[in-house]
Formats: sequence, structure tokens, C-alpha cells
Amino acid sequence: MNERLSTTLDLSRWIAAFLVIVGHVAHLFLVGRDGLIERTILVETAYFITNLGHTAVMIFFVISGFLVGGITLDRWMSKGPDVTGYAVSRFARIYTVLLPALAFGYVLDSIGVRWLDGAGLYSNVGQLPIGSLDQVGVRLSPLVFIGNVLMLQGAYVTSLGSNGPLWSLAYEWWYYCILCFAAAGALLGGWLRAIGIGLILLLAIVFPVAMFLWMLIWWFGVAAYFLMRSKIPPPKTWFAATCFGLSVVGSYLFETHVHGAPIFLRFTVDAAVAAAYTLVLWSVSRADASIPFARFHKWAAGFSYTMYLVHFPIFLFLGAAASQFLGWPILSSPSWAAWGRIIVMICALYTIGYLFYLVTEKHTDRVRAVLKRGALKLAPTPLRAD
Repeated sequence: MNERLSTTLDLSRWIAAFLVIVGHVAHLFLVGRDGLIERTILVETAYFITNLGHTAVMIFFVISGFLVGGITLDRWMSKGPDVTGYAVSRFARIYTVLLPALAFGYVLDSIGVRWLDGAGLYSNVGQLPIGSLDQVGVRLSPLVFIGNVLMLQGAYVTSLGSNGPLWSLAYEWWYYCILCFAAAGALLGGWLRAIGIGLILLLAIVFPVAMFLWMLIWWFGVAAYFLMRSKIPPPKTWFAATCFGLSVVGSYLFETHVHGAPIFLRFTVDAAVAAAYTLVLWSVSRADASIPFARFHKWAAGFSYTMYLVHFPIFLFLGAAASQFLGWPILSSPSWAAWGRIIVMICALYTIGYLFYLVTEKHTDRVRAVLKRGALKLAPTPLRAD
């Protein structure tokens, strides 16, 4: 992986997380686009940027498919599957942050529901254009908590409390599992292949169609990795960037003007973004020029997962407190004061999120090492091909 591609991935990760966060914060403090009285170029541009959160999640899926799916498949095809190592690595990566994030979000939401609902942010979903927010109090049961630990949100339980973005994490987790079942079964053969097929069929029965449909977005990342490794000439960077820009604009227009569309139409829009971003990764993989501020991009990407996981309960808590005690208005028209409140909130979120990263995600390698030692004690001969 050349420096330009690595930096492109880092840049994409932190910007995607930022777009999700700024979109949620803006949807708390600004009226929806349909409620705008004055529509200047500046306002329209700002609303465009703050409505790209869902598109950013598709970028996350492609990056995950590239870094996890593509690299794992390539390694397994050359050295044989290492199921134990893969399971330990994925568990450490996800749960080192997830378990503390669920507990932290549960505490914040519980306090908010009890003492900070003066503006109705925890109980009245109708006033906010945020689809993931829905009667927070009824989503704080022990059953929902356990369901989120088991990655069942979006299928059998809701996301815990206010943390609606957790739906995409559950999807990604099961994509990891399906990759393992399919690849290990195919490469190891025999009865393991039958078990792998059986597990995939079981997941297809018990989980919603949408999860499997959007899995194709994740596999775009796998395709990008193997296109990069192939001898097929990639498209020019300008062409890939143009396709990506047009797909993002199209995604924005679709999300803005079409609501309640059929699932396959929504998937088509998301797939167009994923395909165009795949072209971007493929094109930059053969480029030699460097991207400025590579060290900053790597640093910012390093805690993007933490920011994605914890931002929603924190910003809702802070927003409710600011509304109740400081009189900050909710859903106001665009103004310098409103944008100032958004900037202050984003700075607070990143400060708290980074502190959370320092005690969780930063120690992922250490957690992985501990889990690996434990796994070797339980299974001295890991399940892998010789």
C-alpha cells in the first residue's frame, strides 16, 4: 500500500466521521431544509455538507471492506486461514470501545431522560429531523443493552438509548462473520465448508434483507483491494474523483427530495457512491504524489471509530443541558449565532471523544495481545490451515 493510498484512507475515515457528527449536531440546532426562509448559496452549501452523514457511512463500509475483507482474504489465500487470530483481532477492535461506549451512553441517556428533558429532546422525536432518535427512555432496558452487546440492534432490538448510529456497527460485525464463514469454509474445505455455508444460510434467515443487501457495499471495498493488486490499469484520478463527486451530489439530492422510497432504489443510490469511491481507491493506489498533512490525517483517523461510537449520546446530553440551563434554542434558522453554537458543540464533542479514545481505543493492541494469549491457552492449536 503506497503512501498516497494510506493517506487517502486516513483522510476518508476522519472526514466521514466528521460529516456524521456535524450532520447530527446541525440537525439539532438548525431547522430542516424545508423550513428555510432565505436560501443563499452559502446556506445551501452548509446544508449540503450537513446532510452527507448517511453517505459517509457508506464510505465507512467500503473502507472496512478494503482494510478487513481485502487484506484478510489476500493473507488467507497465500498463508491459509487463521480463524482464531481473525476472531481475536476483530473482537478486540470492536469491543474495546463498544462495551465502555454502551455503558457511558446508558448513563448519559438515563440522566438525560430523568432530568434534562425540558425541551423534549429525549421524548419527542417528531421535532427533530434525526431518524435515529426515538423515545430514548424505552430503549434503555437491560434487554436492549444485552442485544446491543450481541450486535442484534436493527434486527431484534433497537439501538441502545439515543445511539442510533450503532445500527451500522451491527451490520459491519456480521459482515466480518460472514467473511470468516465463507472464506475459511472455502479454503479449508471438507466439513468446515458445509458448516460455513450452513452458518451463512442461518444468518440469511434470522437477519433482515437490508443487512445482506448493504453487504454488497462492504464488498465494494474488497473489490477495490483486489483491483489494486491486479494488473488492470486504473482510471485516471480526475475521472474517479469526478464520478465520486457526482455520486455524492446525487445522493444528497435523493436524500433531500425522496422519502420512503423502495429499498432497492435507496440501495442503488448508496451503491453508486460506493462504486465511485472504489474507483477513487483504485486510482490513487497507482499514484506517486503525496497528500499534504499525512501525519494529521493519520492522527485524526486514529480515533474516528471512537467518535462515531460515542458522539450521539454525548451531543444529545450536552444539547439538552445547554437548552435547559443556557437557553440555547433548538431548530433555529441559520445565523451566525446558530453556527457558533454548532462549532462550540463540535469542539466539545471532539474533546470528550478524544479523552474517551485515550482510555479505550488507544489500548486496542494491548487488549488484542491479552485476548490472543488467552485464546492460545484455551486452544493451543488454532483453527487454521497448515
